[in-house]
Amino acid sequence: MSATHLIARDELRLMARNRVAVIALVLLVLLTLAAVLSSWSHQRGIAELRTRHQQVAAAAFKAQPDRHPHRMVHYGTFIYRPLGALAAFDPGVDAFTGNSMFLEGHRQNSANFGDVRQSSLLVRFGQLTPPSSFRWSPHYC
Repeated sequence: MSATHLIARDELRLMARNRVAVIALVLLVLLTLAAVLSSWSHQRGIAELRTRHQQVAAAAFKAQPDRHPHRMVHYGTFIYRPLGALAAFDPGVDAFTGNSMFLEGHRQNSANFGDVRQSSLLVRFGQLTPPSSFRWSPHYC
């Protein structure tokens, strides 16, 4: 057996004896599990809300009376950015940049409805996500 394996085995044995290390490991696993469940539930709710709003916006746009297409575009419509595959793990800047955009002819509109702009300053601290459960590490201080 190599020296590295012997040292690793000895360190793991010493950590198992120390209750602080075991309690810290259990708390880390529980916090990560809570973060995963919370993030998954939050992202699922956001995806359902965006889908519902997109359907309402599409129905309102299609319900317009028959007009020339160029005139219809001037009334505009909302589009909603879909969630990425890893959004439950790390939502990125979605709360700051917004998730919807109003499209209308001859105008360039920016994204709307960022959660940070519509909420209190506490939203800037972020949501509990799996990466945020590891930020307590002294390496990130």
